[in-house]
Amino acid sequence: MISYHTQIEQYSQNTNIQSGFNSAVFINSGSCNLTVNGATIGVGQSLSIDGNAGEIDVTNQYNVIFIVSGVNPQITVVKKIYNGI
Repeated sequence: MISYHTQIEQYSQNTNIQSGFNSAVFINSGSCNLTVNGATIGVGQSLSIDGNAGEIDVTNQYNVIFIVSGVNPQITVVKKIYNGI
């Protein structure tokens, strides 16, 4: 059996988020649009990256860019990370 833990992160400025997880949900929890690796996420919307059992994302990193800065930018990232892998 493979065990995992959930990690929740929040960012309010442009950043790069490292991969190495099985799955992640990028939630636009702010008040302006943003992009994740070029995909636009509107206010209140999310982008889900899902892996099958045992898979690990090797994208390297996800580039988060807030389209309009200074207007309560915020992204919440929920990651599923395997333990010991």
